[in-house]
This record gives sequence, C-alpha cells and structure tokens, in this order.
Amino acid sequence: MATYEGIKAVTTVTRRRKLAEAERTGTIPPITHMAWGDGGHDPVTGEPLDADDEALTVMGEHTKVPIDSIEVSENVVTVTAVLDRSNAVGKTISSVGLYDSDGDLVAIRNRVPAVKDDDTWIEDIWTEVF
Repeated sequence: MATYEGIKAVTTVTRRRKLAEAERTGTIPPITHMAWGDGGHDPVTGEPLDADDEALTVMGEHTKVPIDSIEVSENVVTVTAVLDRSNAVGKTISSVGLYDSDGDLVAIRNRVPAVKDDDTWIEDIWTEVF
C-alpha cells in the first residue's frame, strides 16, 4: 500500500491477478470508470482507513463516471475523470477507485473526507508507476 499526503492507495488483488494472467493471454481489461464513495475514513477521527487490496467496490460508493483519459509514458499510467458540478452534490468523498471493463475494482485510495457542493467540480487524476 502506498501512503502519501494523507492518502492510502493500493492496486487490488483482482488487478494483480489480471496483470499476471496477461502474461499468458496477452490482454488485460482496460480501465473504464472511476467511482467515489464516502466510506474511506474513520467516522470518529476523519483519518483515512487503510486501502484494502481485496476490496470489490469503492467504500460507500455513491457515484461512478466513465474515464476521460488514460495516458501512458514509459512506466507511468495517468488516469483522469471528472466529477462535474451536478454529480454527488452534498455527498462526502473519502474513497476513490478505478474499475475495468469487466466491472472489477482495480485500484482504490482513501483520503480525509470532503463534502462536495454544487459549485465544485473535481478532476481526479490517478497516477500509477510501474
């Protein structure tokens, strides 16, 4: 698990299995969606919970949108999605995850909670270094 600036992130066991299987098949399902939820923090302290590499869904998932872009540069993959002003208004966000075309959660990260208002849009950028 990676921890940086109060964020705890992990690639799921499911994704790691698919990466290993890709050595045999030559393919891996692409990342297609990003989702946000409100269950990634301790409700008393507000501190982020450890990201669970066996999770099947984003913790407290309430909103899922298609990926806007995926960029690859050498050993770095950058995934971007936008939660626009009309999505998740009044919802707490403390967990974010990526899903593949099979509908499987491939990565998850938890952070301190923040409530999204109707005047805010969030461009979430996920960078993974291999």
